[in-house]
Amino acid sequence: MSNAQNQRKACKLFLNDILLIMYRTLSILLAAVLCAPLAWAQGDTPATAGTVATPFYTLGSPNAGTLVGATASGVVADGNLDRFYHFVAETQGLKIEVVPTGFDARVEVLDLAETVLGTEDVTGAGGTETMFANFLVPGNEYYIRVSASSDGAYTLLTEVLPEAELRANYSPDPPVDAGLVGYKMGDQAKRNNINTTVYPVNLTGFVQATMWEFVDQLDGSIYTHTVTGSNGTLVLDDVAIPALLCFGRTYDVRVQLRMEAKWCGWGPARELITEAVPDVYVLPQYLNTSQLLQPGFLRTNYLGDGQAIEWHLETNQGSPDGPTVIDYSGIGNSTYIYFQNVECMRYNKIYSVEVRAQYCGVWGPWSAPEAFYTSPLPYTNVRPEFCDLEMYVGDGLFSEFIEGADQYAWQAAPIDPDDETMTPIGPALVTTTPTTTLTLSALGLEWGQSYRLGCKAILGTADECDDYQEGDYGYFCPIHIIDPSAFVTPGEGMAAEGPETEQIYADDRLEVVSTSSDNILTLDVASADFDGYTDFMVLDMQGRLVATQQLVVTPEMNRVQFAMNKDLPMGVYLVKATQGDQQLDAKFIIH
Repeated sequence: MSNAQNQRKACKLFLNDILLIMYRTLSILLAAVLCAPLAWAQGDTPATAGTVATPFYTLGSPNAGTLVGATASGVVADGNLDRFYHFVAETQGLKIEVVPTGFDARVEVLDLAETVLGTEDVTGAGGTETMFANFLVPGNEYYIRVSASSDGAYTLLTEVLPEAELRANYSPDPPVDAGLVGYKMGDQAKRNNINTTVYPVNLTGFVQATMWEFVDQLDGSIYTHTVTGSNGTLVLDDVAIPALLCFGRTYDVRVQLRMEAKWCGWGPARELITEAVPDVYVLPQYLNTSQLLQPGFLRTNYLGDGQAIEWHLETNQGSPDGPTVIDYSGIGNSTYIYFQNVECMRYNKIYSVEVRAQYCGVWGPWSAPEAFYTSPLPYTNVRPEFCDLEMYVGDGLFSEFIEGADQYAWQAAPIDPDDETMTPIGPALVTTTPTTTLTLSALGLEWGQSYRLGCKAILGTADECDDYQEGDYGYFCPIHIIDPSAFVTPGEGMAAEGPETEQIYADDRLEVVSTSSDNILTLDVASADFDGYTDFMVLDMQGRLVATQQLVVTPEMNRVQFAMNKDLPMGVYLVKATQGDQQLDAKFIIH
């Protein structure tokens, strides 16, 4: 190799070494620059303040600052050394964090007029000062002041606090009521989700609460409600009690988030309107169906916890006496009407129904009339555990309970115990009771005789309605009356003997038979010329009313019973039975 070639090779190696050294040096310098805090342009006065970047929440980078060489500007009269930074508010909130090195720092936000709007100075020397400045006006310019009584280095971090707002598709109407204008109090409003479509990172997990603000456009009144956790949904009814958002109003709605136990500032306002009036209707799945009085019910749509519901029912349309009208006020704020709670409802009827609601003092209109019908009056049966029993005349038994019934008619006809068809071999004995309980002595049964026993329900004898209904006897149950001298242990549910009762005077068509230990008065009305509603009253000898009951008495009945609802002490009593211009009296004494 020639000398010239050797020289060129040596020169090339030297240049490569120089380039490698320069690359390594630049890499070290670049790494040092990237890893060190940035240095923003800080000013000794607001006029010389440099503009700082305000990245999104959790994406801020620390920036180097120092009070070394700073003077007291006098903008704030605390005599502190201070530095100033300028920024433009992007949202209503900005997080400002100052980390001093060994001295007690203070951080403040000032407006362009150099008025202090907020101050944070809660930690001692070397402690981090963190301010959530949630009082800013987006688009306005502000200053940050970092100050202390002694100098030292610090880092400064600024981050835009996220804002939230009522979702666009929930303003001014809820999307769930498509085609209907305005919110009901039971409807939900939703804020926008804080996610990567709004901010570069998902912030949902950082949200500790959401505050909603409603400003009434009519009078400027303000209602707020806080939902804890990251849930972005609000049911208007949660605000309505006790603040009472109301129908027929328009509200400007703002939302703000809580993060790091601090509120981030309000987002933009959006309009929300409520329905003009409370509008309810009968839910269609309960209409055009056969309903028993128990457990039958209807239901409306839900407005909110403060609602009051009224129902209007009509039946017997086209009757010469006009329709039967039932008006019913619901219990509390329930959306249900339970037929068992409504007087004058009857079986086997077609009803038209309307409903309306009141909320925050505003009544809505009646809904359009809808139809439903009740099922036929059920058969009533003697409870099967009493069939084929050997019983005393004074024993008791029960029938099935029929919702709405206020009287039960019992029929006992003698039968041959060996006749499986239970064909009557003598006249039937009939009585009525106000409950499902019958004491056999009320029928006047004979010892040693077998009977077929049936029961049917009667509705409307005790209420103030203009009609009553009689059901049909269910299956007949055989019973066998034994001689009381025979020793038989009474079965469960049999009535105990009552106080000794003696009749001392009576019209020949009314007879006091007995009073039982549960204060059931039994009367013999076999000779009374009654047919229909009959009023019974019991009075003591001072003329005070002891008990009253209205029963249906028909010519085929032998005995009736009614409950006196109180213990009668020993003494003389008067019972009166009245139907129209007929009145029968009887006196009896309880020993």
